[in-house]
Amino acid sequence: MVSSNSWFIRARLRTRHLLLLTAIGDEGNIHKAAELLNMSQPTASRLLSDLEEIIGSQLFDRVSRGVRANWYGQAMIRHARIALASLDDASREIELLKAGQIGQVNIGAISGPAINFIPRAIARMVQEYPLVRIHLSVDSSDQLLEALQASRIEMMVGRLLERHDTSNSEYRKLADEPVCAIVRRSHPLLDRGEIRMSDLASAAWVVPPVGSILRHRFDLMFRDAGHHPPQRIIEATSPMVITRLSKRPIT
Repeated sequence: MVSSNSWFIRARLRTRHLLLLTAIGDEGNIHKAAELLNMSQPTASRLLSDLEEIIGSQLFDRVSRGVRANWYGQAMIRHARIALASLDDASREIELLKAGQIGQVNIGAISGPAINFIPRAIARMVQEYPLVRIHLSVDSSDQLLEALQASRIEMMVGRLLERHDTSNSEYRKLADEPVCAIVRRSHPLLDRGEIRMSDLASAAWVVPPVGSILRHRFDLMFRDAGHHPPQRIIEATSPMVITRLSKRPIT
């Protein structure tokens, strides 16, 4: 809990007070401190009186050749140095943020790019901007678009359909996405000289779930050829799971 006196200090304390405190502490003389800060001695004296009024205590004792900080003054000088150092750190951090050299970037990607070219892009970014934190979320295009619109991610790599609202986003085509079928080396279809769509329709498949873009393209491929989509299917999204399943015969 912050006392009312602390709020009073925060409201009236200025950076010039802190600079004057540290300068007097270094020089031991108000006149020299004023010269260091490029201000007149009367101005420095008024600032010091104002500061002592804010604190409610005298901060310096007069000595033969200037002033010396008392216990209150030593405490204030110590905290003034910490505050000024923190402001310097803040200034440097702001400059680095403006230059894009620090901060956090939240990226979203569907599984294909997430295991393909996204790691290469992240590696290059880490090399050029080692202080930038990168958070990668892997999800469906629909979920990523929702996260993008809610500002939970700054950019995404996914698939866009006509039903997707992109009016508040900028996007560009990164690549074409060829689709191919993969079988294990001992698969019986490899022994056939010619593979017909009817052979593919009766085969067992590991496919993306219903509602995904790739599943839509898969089903459409068979319908356009006059066949019903395959019935012997296993739905999976994890590349590791799909790889494992494709190596085993599916009955």
